[in-house]
Amino acid sequence: MACNLTYGLPQVFERHPVINLRGVVHAIEGRLKSIWKVVGWETGSTQVVDPRVNIIPVFIRLERTG
Repeated sequence: MACNLTYGLPQVFERHPVINLRGVVHAIEGRLKSIWKVVGWETGSTQVVDPRVNIIPVFIRLERTG
């Protein structure tokens, strides 16, 4: 049961209102130099580092505008 929950977490994180990944990505974009803009983002697959530690990568695609 725990494995199913672990591997479903990336999709949950993408839409969770408290974690707010969309807002985090938007904040990162706001700190970039003006020659860059975010053109998309997504979460990757859960990576198990240790039975108590899982990593969910967030990939942000950038485009150079200038």
